[in-house]
Amino acid sequence: HIHNSFVQTILEDIVRLGFYASMLPVHDAVKAIRETIDPAFTGDGWKPYLPGDKIPVHFSKEKKKKDDLSFLMYPPLDGMIVPRDGKNLSLKYAQLGDKIYAPIYIELLPKDIRPFYDLFRRLLGGDLPWRIAFYVSPGGMEVSKSKNLLAQFLTFSSHYNKLIVEAHRMLKELDQRSDDPIIKFTVVLTTWADAGDEPALQARVAKLSKTVQSWGGCEVRQVSGDPFELMMSSALAMDYNTNCTT
Repeated sequence: HIHNSFVQTILEDIVRLGFYASMLPVHDAVKAIRETIDPAFTGDGWKPYLPGDKIPVHFSKEKKKKDDLSFLMYPPLDGMIVPRDGKNLSLKYAQLGDKIYAPIYIELLPKDIRPFYDLFRRLLGGDLPWRIAFYVSPGGMEVSKSKNLLAQFLTFSSHYNKLIVEAHRMLKELDQRSDDPIIKFTVVLTTWADAGDEPALQARVAKLSKTVQSWGGCEVRQVSGDPFELMMSSALAMDYNTNCTT
């Protein structure tokens, strides 16, 4: 199978680089995803019901239609992974269960390339909860093309726009004259606090932003739109794309 071969190849490459990595059984993987989203609502012995398992008994207060046979099927996977409702509290904060979240993303990558361990070490010493997600996907030239068109009209307004035009020219040259793929790369981070403790969340997201900015001079941005979507995209295996700048 193509998927199994791809996963095995990626796993071998990660191990070859010196990292510890292993392939999770599907039940353990689903539990790990749920634990990143709502750990307080996930017991140690919790297991998902997946095809191949014994079909569980369904209890529901809703009145079923005569031809509704959903009680004979497995429960929906999304309900098992996200057991509690979530909502946006504002343009910057979201809530899921008994936690409130503040997602941010890296808008401009480091000027001075530093190893990830430098950021990891700073965050571990920061005494705040956090998680990070990296997204790598094809189609980088399409993103660069749209940014280049806007930057050409606004080169007079900022030095950064000139850098965007020059970067697009370089990437276009690389795309046409080499076999190196031009990718989209996005980094999303999230921190959180107990529901109702918004001052603690504000302090933590400010500390997280300063720590990331010190990682080679990154520019970070706090999303003003759908923070719940961005927060979920920072969770394990929840999304393959994000709505933030690449």
